[in-house]
Amino acid sequence: MSKAGASSRVRAPGSMDPVTYGKATRQIIFEKSINPGWAPYNQHIRRALGFREKNAGGKGRPVFASENVNQLYGELDDMAKKLPNHSQQELKRAWEKQTYTKDVRRLVDNYGEKIWGDSLKDRELSSNPKSQLLTAEDGSEAGNLFYQYERHRKFITLQLEHLLFMKAIAVYHNYHGPSAPRSAAESRPVSTRSTRPGASKPRKRSSSVARYIFTFRLPSDKMRAVLCRTSKRIAEKKRARDAAGRLLYEVTGESDNEWTPTKRRRPSQRYPRLSASDVTDDDSSASEQSVEGDESSTAGRNGSDGALVVGPVSEEVKRSMRMDMAVSLYSELCHEDDGSHNKLPDANSMLVASKRLDNVIHTLRRQDEDKLRKSLGGSFQQDLRTLDAWLSWREGCWLLSEATGIHPFGGQPTPRFTVGQWNNMFGGGEKCRRIHQTLLKCGQIALGIHDGKDEKTLSTASSLARVFAAMAESPMLEQSLPNHIVAHNKLLSSWKMDFWL
Repeated sequence: MSKAGASSRVRAPGSMDPVTYGKATRQIIFEKSINPGWAPYNQHIRRALGFREKNAGGKGRPVFASENVNQLYGELDDMAKKLPNHSQQELKRAWEKQTYTKDVRRLVDNYGEKIWGDSLKDRELSSNPKSQLLTAEDGSEAGNLFYQYERHRKFITLQLEHLLFMKAIAVYHNYHGPSAPRSAAESRPVSTRSTRPGASKPRKRSSSVARYIFTFRLPSDKMRAVLCRTSKRIAEKKRARDAAGRLLYEVTGESDNEWTPTKRRRPSQRYPRLSASDVTDDDSSASEQSVEGDESSTAGRNGSDGALVVGPVSEEVKRSMRMDMAVSLYSELCHEDDGSHNKLPDANSMLVASKRLDNVIHTLRRQDEDKLRKSLGGSFQQDLRTLDAWLSWREGCWLLSEATGIHPFGGQPTPRFTVGQWNNMFGGGEKCRRIHQTLLKCGQIALGIHDGKDEKTLSTASSLARVFAAMAESPMLEQSLPNHIVAHNKLLSSWKMDFWL
């Protein structure tokens, strides 16, 4: 299949992606890849698995940085030749019956620990020039996959089987499909004879045609003069620039010449957060004001996406963000009582939704500060201190959630890891120590917000609900959210922050 054909079938943003962690299932892969007979490039699947390639973007068989990955890829090639690649229908049936799932699991058992068992530090090129896997910062589709996690092993197995069948489908298209090349003998009907048409006799030109041709033939010196004048005018046109210094021929057709780079990221930016002492109005013990978090959560796109926005935004975008914030607040805060927290597919999706809500709140807090001061009146300073401490507390929980692959509201058991295992997950003992210190400070913030006293707990919840109602410009939130915020804070504080053995 040509690259042009594949690029014309780009999936719409937000659609179910057969190579995205948390969304990929056997049914989605069948509908998006196996059934239509075309799929994302094999390179997309390889990047989802985190394979680091030496000839990334080149043509031909990929060459990987790891010999283990090269051997695994070679075994997939051998298995693809054994699949029923003479028929696409047979390939579909083999996928639905999971005929080759056991063989792929055997490959995962043999190579899984060797490839996906590396620590995060060993995957970074800065610390390990022989790194065999991409990291989330390198643009890996699935992020950082670790073999010790069962969900990650299932995703690895599914995508290796996906890659195996895409190889077989490529063989079908290249050798057996309707667009496969045919030899001259196969394409010619048996009953037809190859006859060469006789050469036609040259005809003389009419006198009128000959006269015009003769007329337009210029002597060589005159032709050179014409070409020189023409090329000079073109050169002057190309050298002309506008007031901004742009070449005029570049800005003549704006609709054709404008382009927007894809996947452009803004540098992350920190905003000061307040500690537990700010909530209790006790200035005697000052703590660090910003919680060390994952910078990927603040990688900017635009306000409607839920990412932090540094510059000013239009009123239309803010209206959309306010509505999104109100809906996300109900989804985030009102699921503990009805037991419907499993409506999101997995912990990763829940974490993305939680971070998205926090980013929207941060953005509106910065963009509408004057409006909030007028709306909240005398409680403005205290309400914002409570909000900042609450957001810092949540961000500390997200640090641990990213490392363990669980979510506080996911109904999963609390993990218990050794110090060595924590060091591997966080990429080194020094970084692990800093994160542990940050989490302990978040625990202090949690005590300031939820100290077990009903009046203090309800007062904090009422303050947060008042801020949310003012931000979203929805007065009903002030009455409907306090009890749900109380339940949310109790559950978050019961989620143990110190999991060390």
